[in-house]
This record gives sequence, structure tokens and C-alpha cells, in this order.
Amino acid sequence: MTERTLRRYTNLASALHTFHNRCLTLLSPDTWDDRNDSYFMSEYKRIKDVKTVLAICIADREETYHHWQVFSRGADESGIEFDRERILAAFDNAEGVTHRSVNYELVANANSMQEVDLEILPFTKRWPYGDEKEYRAVYVNADAEMPAFPVPSHSRR
Repeated sequence: MTERTLRRYTNLASALHTFHNRCLTLLSPDTWDDRNDSYFMSEYKRIKDVKTVLAICIADREETYHHWQVFSRGADESGIEFDRERILAAFDNAEGVTHRSVNYELVANANSMQEVDLEILPFTKRWPYGDEKEYRAVYVNADAEMPAFPVPSHSRR
């Protein structure tokens, strides 16, 4: 992978949905395997007092065993490579979506929840996960509960 691409590791059904609908679908973090990450996303939602927080995680580095094992394990594992400029432009054009690279922090450096900058909370993970080099898009809606939010995309493959 070059610095011009971002990768999404997922299952075949999600990959087919992406290709068929030409969109990336942001979903609830409640379904994530990383329960710690899911917890802090739910805290972000609770503290902001909003109805919906949805997200998608994309790798900002070459593929690793970890990416395949954690994000797309199973017989139907799939990977999609996106042109970086085009997918970031799609996120920029999606109302209610913020996006950026995830910052990895040592737990010892973590502040209490009262002191944390809420706007960086969805883009912060524990240091041991730094090899993921994750890029994340987050959708927030204060008024409506939504199960998913589609962001039009243009995949390279």
C-alpha cells in the first residue's frame, strides 16, 4: 500500500454492500469486538447527549496479519483499497461526519473523563493498538436515532 490509499478489512457481505451501493456505511460501535473502544464511543455519545454515534475504521498502512485476523476473520474475509484523496473528500462532503487518524495513548497518560477533550475521544485508542494505524470517520446526530449512515465512496478495486 502506498500513502495514497486507505484499506478496509471486512467480511464479504460488507464488501459487496460497499461495491453495490458505492458507499461506506458507518455503523454503531456497539458491535465492535474491541469492547474498550466500544465503551469509550458509548461514553462519547452519553456525555455529548446525542441520539446517534456511528463510525467506520480504515487502515492507514499496509496489510498485516492483525488486520486480517481482527477485522475480517473467517472464510469470507475481504479487503478494499480506497484512493485516499477521494475517500477523504467523501467524508468531507458528508454532513455530520468528522474524520481523522486515530491517536494512540498510554493508559498512564489518560486523563479522567471529566478532563478529556470530547472531540478527540472518538479518535483515541490505547497504545498497544498502535500497529493498526487506524483512520476513523464518525457520524453524530443529536436529534435522530439511526442504525447506519451511508457515505458515498469510490473504490479502486
